[in-house]
Amino acid sequence: MNIIAIANQKGGCGKTTTAINLATMLGGYDKRVLLIDMDPQGHASLGLGTSDRGLPGLYEVFSDEASLYDVVVSEVFDNVDLVPANIMLAAVEPLLTDQPGRERQLLEHLEPLKGLYEHIIIDCPPSLGLLSINALRAANQVLTPVEASLFALDGVHRLTEIVQLLCEKYEMTLPIKVIPTMFDAHTRFAQTILQALREELPVGLSGTQIRHTVRTREAAYLGKPLRDYAPYC
Repeated sequence: MNIIAIANQKGGCGKTTTAINLATMLGGYDKRVLLIDMDPQGHASLGLGTSDRGLPGLYEVFSDEASLYDVVVSEVFDNVDLVPANIMLAAVEPLLTDQPGRERQLLEHLEPLKGLYEHIIIDCPPSLGLLSINALRAANQVLTPVEASLFALDGVHRLTEIVQLLCEKYEMTLPIKVIPTMFDAHTRFAQTILQALREELPVGLSGTQIRHTVRTREAAYLGKPLRDYAPYC
């Protein structure tokens, strides 16, 4: 089973949009997908039309009030189930700090669900705290959306350092692939950032660049993935 953590400590780079649209596209190909909203802002849930912020999510799972299976919202899109997030998730890091094996809590909760899904997509928060560490520990690959900026490059550097530390500590392999987002191929600066990603960082680089389009914001506003709202954009 494929577990992808979509991670970048920098906000505004397209993590949630990538998570929603990757999950729904896979679902459209008849793959069983679980999308885990691990951001206390709950934007992956909101972007799929799940606007009830009172739904139980990972906070209830980590505090042993519910199992992961109990909080899954079924069929938010074709073949896509969702673990929603609520603002209580912001208070979960102190709770995790006192847990034995605090970095593998998500991995342990995912074990009973592994036979149910072909892909698990984790939308990480814009930080490298314990929530993101749990996501990275559970994943077998990392997808990092990056917009063309110096701050984005720095964010990938820091993420790479954290992943290397985890791989050394747990003797695991966790490949990182960077996907340029909101990309304007006509600007020299965007090409400069792309070249820097190729030359400076020990990560894979997607052969696809996601261009900027207002359709992504319109789709999120309507609670729809691009596959439904603007499939040819």
